[in-house]
Amino acid sequence: PNDTKTPFIPSGRAGEYSAGFSVPLMRGLKINEKSAAEQQAKLGEPLAAQVFGGTRLEVLLKAAATYFDWVGAKARVDIASDLLKIAEARVGQVKLRVQSGDSPALDVAESEQEIQRRQATLVKTQREFQKASLLLSVFFWDENGNPKALPTISEVPSLAPEPSQMLEALWFEGRKLAVERRPELKKIELERQQTKIALRLAQNMMLPAMDAYFAQGADTGLQGIGSVMRGGMTISAPLRQRTARGQVQAAQLKLRKLTLDEKAEKLRIQAEVDDTVSAINTSAERFEATALEVKKAKEVEVGERLRFSAGDSTLFLVNQRERTTAEAQMRLVETHVEYLQALAAFKAVTCRI
Repeated sequence: PNDTKTPFIPSGRAGEYSAGFSVPLMRGLKINEKSAAEQQAKLGEPLAAQVFGGTRLEVLLKAAATYFDWVGAKARVDIASDLLKIAEARVGQVKLRVQSGDSPALDVAESEQEIQRRQATLVKTQREFQKASLLLSVFFWDENGNPKALPTISEVPSLAPEPSQMLEALWFEGRKLAVERRPELKKIELERQQTKIALRLAQNMMLPAMDAYFAQGADTGLQGIGSVMRGGMTISAPLRQRTARGQVQAAQLKLRKLTLDEKAEKLRIQAEVDDTVSAINTSAERFEATALEVKKAKEVEVGERLRFSAGDSTLFLVNQRERTTAEAQMRLVETHVEYLQALAAFKAVTCRI
């Protein structure tokens, strides 16, 4: 009340009340700090989703590798168990041959020694299976996040599918899918969008501040003049814009860095795909060669056992042939596990796991 509007006319005794708005015409017109922060925050949710996607792929890949180690450990237990059963079944036969005078008495001790050797091998493979089970239990949870009981050893599935070479069409399709789906590249694109917002804001901050304003009011009380309107324009133009220029240069450099990061990431992802395909094909070749080795070792084992039954061989050679076959079967299982792990890695790097 009684404010001086001019040297001659004070405001009304009951005061003057007004409301209005101000509109930026240059700086802050298309973008300002609040709208830029809002736009960047909206990109934060999909950005976090891509980080989650990358972590999910890592966990699933590690879980798949651990799972196939577990299945392979069960297969090795089966091989060691079968080998032990053969030795146990032979003891009685050897004793009968010793009693009949067809074999020396030393063969009984040798056959019993072989049982203990194979028993130790079985215990070792069982321990490896227990270790693999404990490692797998880390990833075995139900929908509510509670640990689940692992299947018993009798419920462990067999190794499948059979190793085979990957076709070039699937290889090139995998490279294409990896570039389209990998969360690392999507994350870079979202970061680029955030940086572009920061660049636009910095460029806008370099403009002069020119604001148009209008206010509608009322001058009330004694000596009031009633309705009051005000309008005008304010202009502010700093002589230097060091902060804004620095922000522009920083955003431009970050955009260049993100472009280079994207190129490097694409090359790295394609190299990952190529490496997994190479591992798949190499494992398939090794499996084929090892399977043939197992077949030949089995043939030699059967032949040596026939020679022994005919009295033309020794128990030592028979045991050695059986162990050679079992060792080849162990290597076959190991190669099969490597193939399945490489196949899981291919699915992971192409975002199909």
